[in-house]
Amino acid sequence: MPTDKETANAEKTIAAINTALPTLTVTLDQIVADDDFNVRRTTDESLYAKLKEDIKANGVHTPLVVSRLPDGRYNLIAGFTRLRALTELEKEARKEGGKSVPPVTVKVTVKEYDDEVAAHFDNVRDNMLRGDLKPYDIAVKAHMLRDKYEQKGPTIARGLGLDRDYCNNLMRCLDKLHPDIIEAWSKYDENATVSFLTSILTKEHDEQWERWLKKTGQWVEPGEEENEPGAGGDKPASDKPKRPAVTVLESAIDAVKASEKPDDWKAGAIAALKFAAGATARIPGVYDPKKAQAGKKPGKPAANADA
Repeated sequence: MPTDKETANAEKTIAAINTALPTLTVTLDQIVADDDFNVRRTTDESLYAKLKEDIKANGVHTPLVVSRLPDGRYNLIAGFTRLRALTELEKEARKEGGKSVPPVTVKVTVKEYDDEVAAHFDNVRDNMLRGDLKPYDIAVKAHMLRDKYEQKGPTIARGLGLDRDYCNNLMRCLDKLHPDIIEAWSKYDENATVSFLTSILTKEHDEQWERWLKKTGQWVEPGEEENEPGAGGDKPASDKPKRPAVTVLESAIDAVKASEKPDDWKAGAIAALKFAAGATARIPGVYDPKKAQAGKKPGKPAANADA
């Protein structure tokens, strides 16, 4: 988290860069906010509340960055969080004072771009100068520039001002990581550092998931569930959550046992097993799709064919 001094320095730097560019004062309804240009995928609501209060008391310190649209309006390039705060403040003022309340105006710096890609690059660099942009957000933007705009890795890295290997690793994380790990990364889990995520990229999904659970203290060793008090085991009950596939499998087994027509449950049990396999690829010592298909007893887990 940048200090107030670092934030102030960043704003001075941005202001200096924009000094030679035309600055206008416009109403909020003249600004079009296309979320594709917003590099920040989530917002820290406590920090946002502080920003909103500061804008209410002191106004916007740094102009928003926009480009001209053919219809006379302006496409927002940088300043999405500030625009959100201004929009909410305007609505609150009109709710309190009625339609007679004048519209909120804001200063914007108008830039001209050769294409949308250049505007996306500018959006990321502007946010990087503020010092609190998350790697996941940069990864999503880089991934979009590659897939939607067909930009090459070296071009993306250069445009975003990143080391080429680091930029490639960010995109590889989105390409290859287990979906649940990506979700944790998107929520800025402190365990989801780029160095750790990169270190497990060469693993299959089931191996990634195992390493992730171990890193976050959620791993349950095979057979540990049976060693609980009251079940004849010597180990204390584990307070670690079971993996999703284990829970699904146990539910399927219980349903078959409770049914008066076990044959009718056969298809459901098989479907549950397949779902469990998709959730964590395989369950050590319980179920292995490859060996099950071959008619063999489950054993040591094999590589995930679906990764």
